[in-house]
Amino acid sequence: MNGATALMSAAEKGHKSTVLVLLTAGASVDSVDKRRKTALMWAAEKGHHGVVEELLKAGTPVNATTSIDRDMNGATALMSAAEKGHKSTVLVLLTAGASVDSVDKRRKTALMWAAEKGHHGVVEELLK
Repeated sequence: MNGATALMSAAEKGHKSTVLVLLTAGASVDSVDKRRKTALMWAAEKGHHGVVEELLKAGTPVNATTSIDRDMNGATALMSAAEKGHKSTVLVLLTAGASVDSVDKRRKTALMWAAEKGHHGVVEELLK
């Protein structure tokens, strides 16, 4: 992870207790690496729903309101979780208010990514 922070590394590996220590110490939830990914995006992509919950509690924005909330391909945390088939992570993000209508640079939504990859459980959740 080039340009990653300690928080991103812990989030990507699913180390919830370490994420909590770093957040308590003041780690920034808004930092991005060279791929323009935040700690939330890494945790969502890897399916670490407990880490995603903690990052959201710490104030990480769930919706992409600025370019900082999207990776270099324009993907959001919800899109990454949906593409990888991480249903529990998708549910956490949806419960937090993640937008299902956001599109990436390819004009794909989270639903389109989940459907393309054959993640029927995720598709069902996104259609609710």
